[in-house]
Amino acid sequence: MQTLNADLTVQADEELVFTSSLEVGPGLTLTVLGELLMPDDAVIRVQPGGRVVVNGGVINNACGGMWRGIEVLGTPNQPQLAQYQGRVIMQNGGTIENATLGVSLGVRNENGTPDLSTTGGYLICSTGATFLNCQQAVQAYDYTGAFTNKTKFYNTTFEINDDWLFEEEIPWYQVVLRGVTNIKFQGCDFVNTRTDEFSILDAGKGIAASNSGFHVTNSHFENLALGIGVKSLGFDDIKISENTFTGNLGGVSLRYSGLAEIVENTFVVSDPSDLTWPTGEAAQEPFGLYLGGSTGYEVEENLFYSSNIHKNVGVAIRNSGNHYNRIGFNNEFHTLEVGALVMGDNRYDPAEGATQATGLVFRCNDLGIQVTPGVYSELNYSIALTNEGEISMHQGVITAVVPGAGNRFYPVCPPTTTDKEFYVDDSSPELSFHNYIPFAQSETRPDCNTGLPYVGVMASEIDFVKEVHCPSDLSSGGVIGDFRDRYYQNKAIYVTLLEVYKDTVNGGDTQFLLDLIDDEFVSSFEIRNEMLLASPRVTDRVLIAAIERDPAMNPWHVAQVLLANSPLPQNVLTALNRSDFDDYYKELVEDGQNGGVSYTMIMESELSYFDGLKESARMDFVRQAFRQDSTLALNDSIIHYLSDDADDEQLKTLMAYHLKRGQYQQAEALLAQAPNLRWTNDYVDVISIVVDALKDTASADGVIAANETTLLAVANEHSSEAYLAQSLLETYGLAEYEEVIVMPGVQPRSMKAEKENTAVKRKALASVHPNPTKDMAYLNWRLPEGMPSHEVSMAVYSVHGQRLLVDFLNTEVGIREINTANWSPGLYLFQLRHDERLIESIRFEVIR
Repeated sequence: MQTLNADLTVQADEELVFTSSLEVGPGLTLTVLGELLMPDDAVIRVQPGGRVVVNGGVINNACGGMWRGIEVLGTPNQPQLAQYQGRVIMQNGGTIENATLGVSLGVRNENGTPDLSTTGGYLICSTGATFLNCQQAVQAYDYTGAFTNKTKFYNTTFEINDDWLFEEEIPWYQVVLRGVTNIKFQGCDFVNTRTDEFSILDAGKGIAASNSGFHVTNSHFENLALGIGVKSLGFDDIKISENTFTGNLGGVSLRYSGLAEIVENTFVVSDPSDLTWPTGEAAQEPFGLYLGGSTGYEVEENLFYSSNIHKNVGVAIRNSGNHYNRIGFNNEFHTLEVGALVMGDNRYDPAEGATQATGLVFRCNDLGIQVTPGVYSELNYSIALTNEGEISMHQGVITAVVPGAGNRFYPVCPPTTTDKEFYVDDSSPELSFHNYIPFAQSETRPDCNTGLPYVGVMASEIDFVKEVHCPSDLSSGGVIGDFRDRYYQNKAIYVTLLEVYKDTVNGGDTQFLLDLIDDEFVSSFEIRNEMLLASPRVTDRVLIAAIERDPAMNPWHVAQVLLANSPLPQNVLTALNRSDFDDYYKELVEDGQNGGVSYTMIMESELSYFDGLKESARMDFVRQAFRQDSTLALNDSIIHYLSDDADDEQLKTLMAYHLKRGQYQQAEALLAQAPNLRWTNDYVDVISIVVDALKDTASADGVIAANETTLLAVANEHSSEAYLAQSLLETYGLAEYEEVIVMPGVQPRSMKAEKENTAVKRKALASVHPNPTKDMAYLNWRLPEGMPSHEVSMAVYSVHGQRLLVDFLNTEVGIREINTANWSPGLYLFQLRHDERLIESIRFEVIR
């Protein structure tokens, strides 16, 4: 290591070759205007207070190989002022070439873990700065607190080209951020311009961010394995806006991210046949945006398309949990295999114990486009649910104010109906019905859908006006006070609706009915009476509990309750069809469904809608407040908004905020409440490891490694917590994970055929033989299983209403002989009633 004793400048027309590593001490500057050549494996080390300026010059290897790069040392407990931190400035085309790691903000210990006593140094790149053929361009290690990070990249190019040196080596992420905040990229290019044949898996990646906040704007990502990959702990200030992604295997991937903003980007998704794959390996499905275990995101005004429809996906969402999340407004999808692919659990239903249906909604997106009249760029599947996929029960709201979901599907469903506009595969839970609310125009209706029991599309007479119903809803640049006001305004509406809802549904006491159903010593008759008293406003949660009760209720009692609360939501009908009740009761209830909308459906869709507005405003407020809070002046306010009326799942975001701010005492206090919260054991296990690791940041690598077995087990689960475990394992270099993509089935099902196949009338309970008759008629009956015969009466009426016979049955199956020799010719009715309710009516004729 050679140490500079004075400032050194490599002039513009000069080539300077060093034969050793170089150290730039405090107060000294190395300026490169010409060409500085370093030996193999050499490093330039910048001490706190030292500076390297690459101003139009180049730093490269002197021997035709790779050099190690620049190591920038800093002081982690101090702000980024010159006297405390090492600095690198690259400008005016300044280039670092053929470095193993171009610029490292902080250094590694001999064991390979970061030396966190050396972080805090910064890098500023601008006006054509370039990292060329570096295995990795930049690494920034943990430096957070209340400091504003000065590391910025303006008009910077990160390129791999035909001069890439080693075929046996592959480029990694060009920029790796770990535990840093407020990093800016603007007008940058992350590109692989190699013209030789190379596998897309070896093409390199753009930005990797672990537990870090950054903004990327007006930048370009091309021919990479992945443009941007985020590994989060649930709370990061991430904004990805006005960028283009083209020719990549993946555009943006977010794991367990909270509050990310992905707006106004263009994703040109690859056709996998246009990419080169390793010999013997199957092609993967390219995607634009992947949201794994993430929540609180804003995905708006993006364009997703490809040159060809072939095994490619616009946006893929998997296990985003039961929070309100939205894809929209005004995203556009076309020329893709799947516009929006949804996998795993992305909803919370009233039937599962929620106050109202929440989860993922699609609002105001164009799925397919009309190029010219009658000519479309379409999608094989607009919205597809696979891999146990679920989204919010209500897509849209039943109200005159904002009456529909506002998505448009092009082209309009053709006569050969398939379920490509709203597809749900067989792995999804049958009780996860999706009630889609369109506008009047045909293009707003996903009539090509999987149909019952998964999807129902309502009728509407309200005209769709895009400018009115789908205005731009970008949160960036908004005034923080406006978000606060919007939160409280929608919260007030929501709370008022919720009080009305609680007081009117289930007789005003939902838990009473649930406890009654759950009590095995309460008779079926008593439960029926209480539920009839609460009708017609019994919620599906209670109705499903009655259907699934053990010991089972009397099926006739259940049928009476269901008919009293008709029309029923599809998940209740599905639960009934899955039950062991006699087909008669199932068909009796089905006959009572005449379409229309129930009171609970109206209330729950409104609750879901205004809860969504409230949650969107809450996240917008927190997002903007955090960006403005470099001095922690808004810390208490952020904590208030994250905890205000927050349910158990929402408190996970508060936990992530405490971890982001280093508030470990508050995090441990919240973790101590876990036994009283609806948190999974997996989440508690993983977040406990996170707290232990971050409390002692210098030993974090060791803590994560010691818990590798636990984390690996959780990471392989089908849950949102799996993505949290994956984030930790990838951050600390213990494992790598691919994005799970489960495409829809090859043969879409026909909604029309399915409806026709299920339209089977129930069997009659009674008959009359012969019919017509002269002197003698035989009245036959067969009651369904579970219906006591002594509760059923039989009667015969003339066509004028005169009762000629009345009696109670004494057997469940029987025949009654009637002498009709003296009866006047004409029509007669044979009827059966149970508890005074008509259950069968047969017309017969007497002739002479």
